Amino acid sequence: MTADSEVGGMNEEKTRAVFDAATADLRRCFTEGSQRVEFLAGTVQFSVEVNASGKLDRAYLKDSTLGDRATERCMLEALTGRPWPRPVGGRIGRADGGFEFEADSSVRPPVDWSTADVERALTKLRRRIDACKGSSPGAYRATMYVGTKGEVLSVGVAMPRGNDERAADCLIGVLARGRYPSPGSWPAKVTFDL
Repeated sequence: MTADSEVGGMNEEKTRAVFDAATADLRRCFTEGSQRVEFLAGTVQFSVEVNASGKLDRAYLKDSTLGDRATERCMLEALTGRPWPRPVGGRIGRADGGFEFEADSSVRPPVDWSTADVERALTKLRRRIDACKGSSPGAYRATMYVGTKGEVLSVGVAMPRGNDERAADCLIGVLARGRYPSPGSWPAKVTFDL
């Protein structure tokens, strides 16, 4: 008698090698993003699911503080076409990998904001935020850069449980159209949960 589990593990060394091989492409995505958002910086935590043949079935941002959806998508695409190790002990293997990206040292960093700085604006957007989330369970984490007039310069969303990408895109649209307080004479960066 044999038992086959749905979700198995991944060989850590081989999985790390795939993430390491993607570093140049991830860096390219970050460099391109830095041309749009000069003070772009932060960490990304990827989660991948690989099928029994070693093909990537799904990749998503488990966490991110980059705050630029185009950069985050580019990074996910950089992981997609790579050969992955086959799962161990299941039909699907799950693995995580993280990276940190720093802005050019000559660029002044944005002002650090807390959730309290955007709470009032988020309260006004709550109904639309909830509509985006719909029946997708779990929390989303958003990171935004807010310009000196309270406009959104860039926004990104991570899905800790790999929720619906459409919901994430909807959330980005709602957040990007919001009006926020001015951070003063220099843009601000804020990360918060939805």
